[in-house]
Amino acid sequence: MKVLISGIIFILLLCTTAFAGTVNLTWTASTGATGYKLYQMKGTSPTPATDTVITTFGVVTSGSVTSVTPGAYSYYMTAFNTAGESSASNVVTTPAVASVPSGLSASVSNGNVNLTWTANSTNESATYNLYDNGVKLQSNLLTNADIIVYDGKAHSYTVTAVNGWGESAQSNPTIVVAIPSPVTGLTISIVTQ
Repeated sequence: MKVLISGIIFILLLCTTAFAGTVNLTWTASTGATGYKLYQMKGTSPTPATDTVITTFGVVTSGSVTSVTPGAYSYYMTAFNTAGESSASNVVTTPAVASVPSGLSASVSNGNVNLTWTANSTNESATYNLYDNGVKLQSNLLTNADIIVYDGKAHSYTVTAVNGWGESAQSNPTIVVAIPSPVTGLTISIVTQ
């Protein structure tokens, strides 16, 4: 008798270092299973005979795998008992490591700075952080940033992409020289002769 895993959900947790992370998995219990095997796919489709077994789980519906190197990997699971091993579950894939955004550019109008950039990966599930001279100004941006600057100084803006694996390196900078702040405290006096 073969058992079938009805579903597997793959959840990526934020990695704890730049070189390794933890992935959490949840799935629906398979009737008659006495355990589960988690495989990492080597090719384009599940092949338990040649794919690598990452770990096995007992009669549970969730588990974690630690020390996962950041990157895009595909996994699937099988259930087993004394009669044998089930066919493969659905395939789940971790997102790629966030790529450095490119094409950062700025348009400036009356102190309003509009910054735009290009995401370099369609599968990075990223938000973006904006930096000014290395100091984070904004986080969790989705597409672009609008900021107002009136200080007359040069600003070196960069942007990073952030996903479950962490934050990318900073993009190439774009330099903006802000207009001076508005004049304040203007007074007038009348001098008569």
